[in-house]
Amino acid sequence: MNERLKKMADLIDREAFSLDIGCDHAKLDIYLVQVKKHKKVAASDNKEGPLEKARENIKEANCEGKIKLLLGDGLDVYQEGVDTLILSGMGGYQIINILKKGKKVLPKIKTLLISPNNFHPKVRKEVSKLGYKIVDEYLIQEKKVIYTILKFEKGKRKLSKQDLLFGPVLREKKESIFIEQLKREQKAREILLNLMPKNLYQKRQKTKKEIKWIAKELKKFQ
Repeated sequence: MNERLKKMADLIDREAFSLDIGCDHAKLDIYLVQVKKHKKVAASDNKEGPLEKARENIKEANCEGKIKLLLGDGLDVYQEGVDTLILSGMGGYQIINILKKGKKVLPKIKTLLISPNNFHPKVRKEVSKLGYKIVDEYLIQEKKVIYTILKFEKGKRKLSKQDLLFGPVLREKKESIFIEQLKREQKAREILLNLMPKNLYQKRQKTKKEIKWIAKELKKFQ
């Protein structure tokens, strides 16, 4: 269990009925049952290979009968009573597509716990449009990679462009890891701007604007 999965487990209500979409080897789900003592856990994957590995891990952990394994795509595998979705280790657009394709069952989903590999601003924006608000955010560093964890619940929260880019809760917490992430984002955009062709005027202007926003955000910590 890595720190990212442990933090995600901490953010799930013990009484929740969670569905881990794209569960891979089901390590998070086993942790929820073994350590967090959750009684309602389902895990799915759209490939038989990972699901078979998950089945082996569940058996080895003596969790048979405690985690419901499901084969299928996204929310096609929705089980009645599920109120919490876990989407981790996938691209931002893949997560958005899963949620949009499963819009019919979203009224039954109270909590979304999302850890996208990329496109975090887009995830914040599109999930908010689906009727959810960001209630918590965390940054977890593993080796050299900083991962973002987003917790959404039903409701509305007004988000500025800066909130979408940096994270409204992360901006409030002002943790040291957030500063590190901002510096990385600043450097990445400066490199991108230097490599970007001059004729891509709009993209260059957008990148310049974001560099200014990052610099302004960093000033708050000085």
